[in-house]
Amino acid sequence: MSAREARHQPMREGQKPVRTFVAVVLPQDVKQAIGSVESQFRKSAPRVRWVSPENLHITLKFLGNVDADRLSDVEAAVREAVKGLKPFRLEFRGAGAFPNQKKPRVIWIGIEGEVSLLSEAAERVDKALVDIGFEAEDRPFRGHVTIGRCRDIRDGAGVSDALRDVGALELGSMTVDRVIVMKSDLRPEGPIYSEIAEIKIEAGGQGVVG
Repeated sequence: MSAREARHQPMREGQKPVRTFVAVVLPQDVKQAIGSVESQFRKSAPRVRWVSPENLHITLKFLGNVDADRLSDVEAAVREAVKGLKPFRLEFRGAGAFPNQKKPRVIWIGIEGEVSLLSEAAERVDKALVDIGFEAEDRPFRGHVTIGRCRDIRDGAGVSDALRDVGALELGSMTVDRVIVMKSDLRPEGPIYSEIAEIKIEAGGQGVVG
């Protein structure tokens, strides 16, 4: 049976799928700095669904609902993907919106520094997971930290002004020396994220589960 065929096998009775993604988790000081920017945005656009500072991260790949029996395969694939990488530095600065500031759907904090290595990590993770049967990303990777989502175009009223106020504000930096396979539990009050596996990026290029 191929990996793709295995992906579509029915789950066992009583087994719940796990909403899963692969991410770089931000350090606490960066979360706090971005959280202070979020508080400014909240005043200008209270209808936006803002991300809790504790949940801030950089998504490398979103997998959606995954059979619990396949999580060990996901972990192994990501561990293999980061072999040969080295730790790299990122800086967080400024803000923007997709698709644009006039009609924002996703509001984000920008990333600078060794962004080519961040993109390489995302591409490696994507390829490794495609090799075991997950769908490939359908658009190029654009590293960012999502801080808010608009359910309706009216929710974004006031966001453009707030984005201009943020400008090139510096919000800290980090060394990326690990990626995390994460679980997301959806709750009415917002998602709760928890760690499934921590996979270190070693200076010598060996990805090891911590």
